[in-house]
Amino acid sequence: MKASSSCIGLLSSILFGLVFCLIGGLFIGSGLNVLHIGGDSPRAPDGMTAGVGLVFFLAGMLVILRSGIRAAGVETALGAWLEYLIFLVWMAVFSIIFIWTGLGPSGNGGESGGVVFGLIGVAMGLGTAAYAFFRFPLRRV
Repeated sequence: MKASSSCIGLLSSILFGLVFCLIGGLFIGSGLNVLHIGGDSPRAPDGMTAGVGLVFFLAGMLVILRSGIRAAGVETALGAWLEYLIFLVWMAVFSIIFIWTGLGPSGNGGESGGVVFGLIGVAMGLGTAAYAFFRFPLRRV
């Protein structure tokens, strides 16, 4: 019974991660003008659309990676490196989205809400730099 529930948990985690990867892939495709999303309504710059897609895609990859490592019950150096790099890029892109939205040329920088949003992005960027330094995988070996 325990092996069956463990298998179901692994499959549901992988399915959950694949849904995030699919959603992210759609946004990335739209941002890179590979997929045409109909309508002439104003939308975010293509780079920001692709960035949002990358956040979703990398979140899905992290879920899949962590569920696979948890199911195997082993921590390898390659797994630690992959998790570190994926999470580092995810955090950096997420910070850039906040900074661009709050302080970018869209006109939000003059409003107090936009400045706060941008400063939150700067704080997240500093947190990303701290993560990059203190969680470097070679420090654990």
